[in-house]
Amino acid sequence: KQWYQRRVAITAGEIKSNKPRMTMMHVLVESIEKNKPELLQFYKKFDDITEVAKIDNAENEKELRELKKVLDDIKGRMKKLDKATIERFSGVMKEADDFC
Repeated sequence: KQWYQRRVAITAGEIKSNKPRMTMMHVLVESIEKNKPELLQFYKKFDDITEVAKIDNAENEKELRELKKVLDDIKGRMKKLDKATIERFSGVMKEADDFC
């Protein structure tokens, strides 16, 4: 049972929902917020959690710029497509544009 619980916790960010951009982790957090909000204060028990949680923003920004370039290239190529095809992919392109 413990193995299964750890496995679920590890993969919670990977399990997708039927809602866009929603993972099992989101569902778990929402459930905790609703039913056990006191659990959300767990991080206060760890003095060094900020050191562990630091993110390399420079690397993330570089990756985001690269994604934006790819998205701009796709947008340019899409201009050459017929209207029906453009409309078919408009939702995905809007979502990608909002992300970048």
